[in-house]
Parts: sequence; C-alpha cells; structure tokens
Amino acid sequence: MEQVDIETQARSVAQSHRQNDPDTTEVWWSPDPALREVRLVEVSSSVGCTGEVLPFRFGPDGAAMPYPTVVVLLSPEEMRDLREGTLSLPDSWRARAEDLRLLQ
Repeated sequence: MEQVDIETQARSVAQSHRQNDPDTTEVWWSPDPALREVRLVEVSSSVGCTGEVLPFRFGPDGAAMPYPTVVVLLSPEEMRDLREGTLSLPDSWRARAEDLRLLQ
C-alpha cells in the first residue's frame, strides 16, 4: 500500500471524527511547515468550555495514517476566543486562527 500524503491523512481523520461525533461542527487544519504531523482544531458543542488549549496526540498507524496526529478540541465559544485572539494555539504550531484551513 502506498503511503498517503499529510493533507489526505488530515482530511481522512477530520471526516472520521465528524462521523463519530455529530456535534463536531468544524474541523480546521493547521498545516505543519515541516510536514511532521497532522494538526487539527475541532469545534464541538459536546465539549465544555475550559478556556484552555489542550492538544491530544495520537501516534502513526501504518501506511494509511503514517503521520502522528495532534487534535485540539474546542467548544464554539473557545473557537470564538481563538478567532478574537484571546486564546492561542500551542506555541510549537506557530499558527494563528487566520492560518487555519477549514476541512469539508
């Protein structure tokens, strides 16, 4: 099996997470310039508002998912705060809300 590229994996993970959590309304991709990991910001009304950005890490899983995946799960209010600049993504991402790409 041929290894997938990082964007294909990001889209596949986003689709899977939306299917498994119907309260997930948006999935945003924060492309890693070094192409080392998939970085996603997921917005779901099923999570509470903590005011914190806590990344969850998942290891690679064979040729279909060759990159580690990092997911930040936010409430709609926290996503608003991220857009307004009162909440930030992890420093290592070096990304702002404007840098995110919405995955459909």
